[in-house]
Amino acid sequence: MSAIPRPRGFEVAELNGHIGIRDSKNPTAGRLTLTRQHFTSLLAQLASPP
Repeated sequence: MSAIPRPRGFEVAELNGHIGIRDSKNPTAGRLTLTRQHFTSLLAQLASPP
């Protein structure tokens, strides 16, 4: 029997006009910083059907 992987958590925050995303279970691993425009585009891509 294999273990079921646990979902990862992410934190999203406003950072001086940009959007920061990091792994909430490993916050020292770094972060992804996006402009608001790129963040909006990312959300649209994630919400669209495959």
